[in-house]
Amino acid sequence: MFKRFLSLTAIGALALAAQPASVAAQGVSITPFVGYYAPLGDVLDEGGTALTTQGAFTFGGRLTVQTPGKWGFEGAVAYSAAGVESGSLEEDGSLTVLSARALYRLASLGPVGSLHAGFGAAYLKRGGDFWDAFEDLGIEGINDLGGTLGLGAKFGLGPMFSIRVDLEDFIYSAKFNSDTDESDSKLQNDLLLSAGLNIGF
Repeated sequence: MFKRFLSLTAIGALALAAQPASVAAQGVSITPFVGYYAPLGDVLDEGGTALTTQGAFTFGGRLTVQTPGKWGFEGAVAYSAAGVESGSLEEDGSLTVLSARALYRLASLGPVGSLHAGFGAAYLKRGGDFWDAFEDLGIEGINDLGGTLGLGAKFGLGPMFSIRVDLEDFIYSAKFNSDTDESDSKLQNDLLLSAGLNIGF
C-alpha cells in the first residue's frame, strides 16, 4: 500500500513538473529587434541602367502567438532607411517590410532554448525622395508582394525573457512599368538578419 502511494505521488510530481513547460510553450510574446537588411540583387538592370537597394541598419518588432503544440503565428514590421545606388550616384530612400508568418518549432535545446523555422507572406513598401520621384513620373511597381522564409533561435534568460535571433529571406519579383514601357521581372532575395529581446506574457 505504501509503495503504491509513493508511486502515485511520484507520478503526480512528474505531471506537475511537466505542466509549466507546457504552459511556457504557449502564449503571446513581443520582440523588438534591430538588424541589417541586405538585398542580394539589382531591382532594375536594363539599358545600361542598374538600380540597387543599399544594405542598411533596420529596426522593428514582432508579435507572436504560440499554440500549445509546435506551431505559432506572428506578424512583424521592419523599417530601414535603405537608399538607392545607380552607378556612382546615391539617393535617399526607405523600405518598410510587413510580414505574416507561420512558425514551427524544429527542436528544443533543453534549458538553453529552441530552434524554429518560418514561412509566410511579405509586403515591401518603398519610400523616400528617390521613390517618390519615381511615382511622380508615373512609374508603377515600386512596392512588392512576395513570400518569406526563415530560420531562427531563442536562448532563454528566464521565465519571461529570451534572446531571439532570426535570418529571413524575402523573395519577390521586382518589375516597373509606365504608360509606355515596362521592365523585365527580376527575382529578388533580400536577407534580414536580426536580434531582439523576446518578452513573453
